[in-house]
Amino acid sequence: MESKKRFCIITVLLFSTVEFLMMNEACEFERAIAEIESQNGSINYDTFCSEKPSGEEKLACRIQNVPSVGFLVCKKPVYNGSLCRETIETELENLETIQTTYDLKTVQYFHTIIDNVTCASEQVNAANCSGFLECWIDISMGMFKHIRDHIITGKQYETIKKINDLVKDVKIYTETQNGLEKTIADLSKLLDFMAPKTSKILRQVCDLQGFFMKKGGFQIADASGILEKTVSDICWEDEPTTDEVLFALNETIIKLGQK
Repeated sequence: MESKKRFCIITVLLFSTVEFLMMNEACEFERAIAEIESQNGSINYDTFCSEKPSGEEKLACRIQNVPSVGFLVCKKPVYNGSLCRETIETELENLETIQTTYDLKTVQYFHTIIDNVTCASEQVNAANCSGFLECWIDISMGMFKHIRDHIITGKQYETIKKINDLVKDVKIYTETQNGLEKTIADLSKLLDFMAPKTSKILRQVCDLQGFFMKKGGFQIADASGILEKTVSDICWEDEPTTDEVLFALNETIIKLGQK
């Protein structure tokens, strides 16, 4: 007889007890895991989540009973030939690389993959999707912006107009000038990562998005891919080139610094 699938959590990185306690001080990851375990892999996201913004591949579920934590879970088991679990695994590895190797700020996340849970799309009746946990940044603390959506492929003038709108929103939202300078510093560090002055290698954080913090700073929220090639390369079909992303990021930094 075929054995039933079991909900499981697989740790993908080791970390110290001190680091674990520090993470739980702000985000109750342990409680969130217990909440997910209590569903036995079958999750009704309409009732389990208090908020559930959705992207193309994943749902971001703010856990109703643990509002400090979001569960980022695939909507389907397979995307363009890649298993959901592989997508989640890659994203965690990229977040780790960005955060530890290059010292860039990311949303705080829990170094685990949560397997065999209900897929987040209503059209998919399956319990073989995967996800992971991140701190939930409330609008009172950070404003989510999808920077990639402000880049109009092949139309630099349209991109400039979109970036102007983005900068206006960030300036209104950020509490102080000092906070704005922190945001500029974080974006400048990200730009240096993507176009390092000491190397000819160019990088692109694919589908760039994150949180502009109310007290200042920028935290990367997604790292579905890191492209290391030339200015004309793209992460996926219909996406902006590395050159276009670099232009938009540089334009954002310049205009945030203007009075």
